[in-house]
Amino acid sequence: MKDKLTAFLFAASLVWGIWVYGATETQTHYRLFLLCLIPTVLATWKNPVTLRSILVTAIGVVLILNVVLRSTLQAEGYLVAALGWMAFFIVTQLSARSRTAMHRLMLFVVLIGAGEAFYGFLQYFGQRQEYVTGTLVNRNHFAGLLNMAIAMALGATYAGFSRRVRADIEGSDIGAWSWLAGLASALIGLAVLLSGSRGGVLTLIATLLLVCLLLGIKRHARTAASLPARYAWILLVAILGFGAWAGADALVLRFTETQAGLADRALIAKASVQLIADHPLRGVGPGMYKWRFRPYQPGPVTLWYDHAHNDYLQVAAEWGIPVAVAFWGTIVWSFLASARLFLRDRHDPWIQGISLGCVGALFSILVHSLVDFNLQIPTNLMLFCIVLGLSFSIRGSRQEARG
Repeated sequence: MKDKLTAFLFAASLVWGIWVYGATETQTHYRLFLLCLIPTVLATWKNPVTLRSILVTAIGVVLILNVVLRSTLQAEGYLVAALGWMAFFIVTQLSARSRTAMHRLMLFVVLIGAGEAFYGFLQYFGQRQEYVTGTLVNRNHFAGLLNMAIAMALGATYAGFSRRVRADIEGSDIGAWSWLAGLASALIGLAVLLSGSRGGVLTLIATLLLVCLLLGIKRHARTAASLPARYAWILLVAILGFGAWAGADALVLRFTETQAGLADRALIAKASVQLIADHPLRGVGPGMYKWRFRPYQPGPVTLWYDHAHNDYLQVAAEWGIPVAVAFWGTIVWSFLASARLFLRDRHDPWIQGISLGCVGALFSILVHSLVDFNLQIPTNLMLFCIVLGLSFSIRGSRQEARG
């Protein structure tokens, strides 16, 4: 009962945060933080004491103390990081106590993506918006959220269509929600195109190509994968084909503007590197990039840049190079470990499906972070940390099964 209450409160808090424009305003930062504190406290109950749990808890305590003790301006970066930590902590705690929780969390991410995609369709076909943003402010962050969700939808589709499904689940029920997950992935992909996000569209294509590659390798290894690689190819072609019919002109126009935008981004990146070089170890402080970057901003750029438009550079600038290397190294390690688990597991369709979803979602952020700042948006960071938590949990679940 406690775990169900924890999951409900956490899910409700995150949905609220996404609804209020991704909780990008300082006021909503704090409200979402207070809402998430309740399920976080509940999740600590009967928390098994291990070296990893002590380390993760210590990181959370440090972040929360900085939120409480610092001024509003200085605490903002810590606040966003604390929200991501809460999502990771809650997911790992729920998953450690129930494998069913992992399945539901995966489907929860898919439902969020489908809901955002549906809202985007209402904006496009109902309000006739040229580019859609869902409930978020920026189309790039909308696309970043959807790319994580489509990867998890593909993972859910894979798990459902696997022939080796647990005997206590009716095949007809599995078939029904598998088709729904497949439909959701198509709708989410189309919404990415309607967003007009150049980075989002290229990330979508790269993610689907990666899924094609992984499915092809698994089939070639004869591990009885039931979902052929051509499914992802068909999905990619269908999304691009329908997208060309629905909004090709606007998307093509966005890509024609790429050269001018890249010139500014290159100047900002170069100035950000200089900022990092001046503060290599400790950085300028979480959330302080927008204030400390101004003396470095080059003259030819006409707009003030609050973000580096590159998560790799911004994390290094704010937290310092050592923390940035540890953070991105953890993500790359989780990506590779999930890919290996997907390719090697031959028995559990859920482990394979969740692993595939985590691989795609982590990859999408690794690619999209080169040109945008999804991890600076509180709710996008929280969704990403849900995926990261699932990646950690599914490997632990597999090790327990072997033991």
